[in-house]
Amino acid sequence: MLSTRTYDEFIAQTSALCGASFSSQEESRIMALGNLAAKRAYKESQWWERWLVASEPRSATRGRVDASEDSFYVFGAGTEAVNGLYVRNGTINSKAAYTLYDTDGTTPLYDIEWDGSTDWQILSAADAIIYDITDASATPPLSGWAANTGESPAPLLTDVADIDTFMLISSTDTIRDSSSRPIRFYVDSSGANLRTNDSPDTVWVTYKKVNSDIYGDGTSGTVSDIPAEWFNYMSLYAAYMYQSSQRQNNPNSAYGLALREVENALQDELIRLEDQHITDSLAKNIYTHLSQNQSLT
Repeated sequence: MLSTRTYDEFIAQTSALCGASFSSQEESRIMALGNLAAKRAYKESQWWERWLVASEPRSATRGRVDASEDSFYVFGAGTEAVNGLYVRNGTINSKAAYTLYDTDGTTPLYDIEWDGSTDWQILSAADAIIYDITDASATPPLSGWAANTGESPAPLLTDVADIDTFMLISSTDTIRDSSSRPIRFYVDSSGANLRTNDSPDTVWVTYKKVNSDIYGDGTSGTVSDIPAEWFNYMSLYAAYMYQSSQRQNNPNSAYGLALREVENALQDELIRLEDQHITDSLAKNIYTHLSQNQSLT
């Protein structure tokens, strides 16, 4: 799991960089500057591993892939037939239910349902319990499932995320299928429109997730866990901007931070992405597909 730093650590480090203690009102302003830096870092690259999703199945309806979808991707189950994309299919026992359909897009194969008492279950069309977990969450848990009549190991689940940037769409899994070919598409305000004569019900999408987090002390809808890869940049940026505002009020004061230090903190993280060969593996895979089909737009 990717590491995080805390809000308290952010305030402490920024305070140390500024050589000043902040009032609660100043802390709020400092965090606002940190959030501005986070937005800039997010936009700087499509290869941040925290926000990158490679070849995930998504629903295609009438030649369209929506940027937002209420679905769960089930994978890694010993009973391989249960693996796949489960799309929202109403409400059962007061909680959302999800269904895995056959390739015809209409025949239900398996369901994820709340039993109305204690358990979430993955059920066959005949209501046999394949996997289950004792959990009262509003949505299916992502891990901790146990085999009932199914084979071990139990599956893991991914809550399908909202898409910020479509990078590649294919009719098959581009990671595991070397013969996979891209589907042409164009993007509008709410999703991707497929330029193909086929009518797939499921496609595999590589994309950058939406980052809607606002970092803060954990109250008022903020998230107190700050991505570690952005922590130093956010702190340096907030300290630099704070010192710049103080310099306007007192031009004779001396401050230690230079803009290049701020920029270098972000560049160091971008170099780290290169060192992990993300662009050498996934990006080159994508660009290879694009070169094979120049009509992709």
